Amino acid sequence: MIRRFLAGLLLCAGALLADGGAVQFRGPAGPFEITVFGSPTPLRIGTADLSVLIKKTAGDTTVLDADVTLHLVKSIDGKIIEVTARPTHDKATNKLLYAANMRVPANGSWRVDVLVKQGGTAAELSGRIFVLPPQPPLLKYWPYFALVPLLGLLFAISQRLKRQRRRSVR
Repeated sequence: MIRRFLAGLLLCAGALLADGGAVQFRGPAGPFEITVFGSPTPLRIGTADLSVLIKKTAGDTTVLDADVTLHLVKSIDGKIIEVTARPTHDKATNKLLYAANMRVPANGSWRVDVLVKQGGTAAELSGRIFVLPPQPPLLKYWPYFALVPLLGLLFAISQRLKRQRRRSVR
């Protein structure tokens, strides 16, 4: 039983250590193919990690020396909300990506403009991301609340196994 539990934990570990995020949109822009990733999945109000992968369409090579700007725009009741960031390799776990942590202040559909400059070439790609309202605290922190009963259950199983061993020794 304990072996099955440990095997289950190992299977879940791969999902917990996932790199990057979900693809939000992608498309051609000038000589580039641009892909925008977002994390957490799904995107929610608050801090979002937006990452950009830039590849040259000719040769399918990754561009590592570009100047990238992310610009998010949303209109709420006639008021324009804008958030801008300059993603870099330094902020990315995967150094092939340009990443930026952006504070997204409202839920709904956002237009995202990605501006890429490399040498004398500039290209722009626009797409949409959808941001959900913040997650309720109970759903966000449930693993912490579940930890105490789980530890209690493991302790009870341990005590029961010890009693069974003592009985079998007599």
